[in-house]
Amino acid sequence: MVQPFYIREVKKRNGVIEVHLEDLYSLNIPELREEVLWDVLRKLRGIGVVPISFQILRFDIRNTTLYNVAKFMASNYERIRPIYKAIKSSLNNRPVVAEIPGDVDVSLAESFVNRLIQLSSAGILNGVEFYKESRIIRIESMPDSYFLTGGWLELALADAITSLCPFREFVLMKNLKFRFKNVNNEADILLLSDRGNFLFETKTTLRVSDLESLCYKLLRIGNILRIAPERIFLVVPSMEDLIDEGKQMDASEDGEISGCPGINIMTLDNIKGILTKRFYDILISGDTTEY
Repeated sequence: MVQPFYIREVKKRNGVIEVHLEDLYSLNIPELREEVLWDVLRKLRGIGVVPISFQILRFDIRNTTLYNVAKFMASNYERIRPIYKAIKSSLNNRPVVAEIPGDVDVSLAESFVNRLIQLSSAGILNGVEFYKESRIIRIESMPDSYFLTGGWLELALADAITSLCPFREFVLMKNLKFRFKNVNNEADILLLSDRGNFLFETKTTLRVSDLESLCYKLLRIGNILRIAPERIFLVVPSMEDLIDEGKQMDASEDGEISGCPGINIMTLDNIKGILTKRFYDILISGDTTEY
């Protein structure tokens, strides 16, 4: 099938395929033959949305070092959260020096550090050391800080989506940059499927004072892309990472929270339950439409 797009560049690294588009012609790229991808892109062009670039998250991302580290962080997040926050708060320093809180088990910190050492092979970190007696983690340099600031959560979310999605055809798209009415926009993660599309935004930390504006931004992007509000999700690692002057926020079982109009909030603990229910509600109802 001839696609109405010209693929200017395709790069593959660490299980992610990055695609840059131009105009209305195409190249025959084997990794990009999914019909649902081109069907959605055609529909977007039809409503005035001009895709500029995007990344495709492939199933073989599970064979990468980044995925293995992200999976460890997601599975153990409640336990490693104090360590992660200590490292994250020091990311602007070189070298990065983080002190492990006294109530954190040293063996857990050592296990986390061993995962961080694995990131050296992926060009993320260099010179990772753990000094047990002083409870200090030291990272000599960080060529790419994106993984620790939020990339790991995106991979954990991608893993959950691809594991749970029951639809016959679907594609997971990341960092869609597009123009609409001559204004540039970006969508964090999109699930494109034969049962309609979904929009996800990830934040490893978010202040409640910024929550309302972020929710309206997501609703605006969803409106442009014809994605209904009930298919839009904000993802944080835990409710403790939604900061309201030091107080922990609470959400309902369905992810609803005051101050976040029309948007569902998911955490690592409730992603499986919320997505499973939403996906199968769509299957049962036969809903395939965006609004």
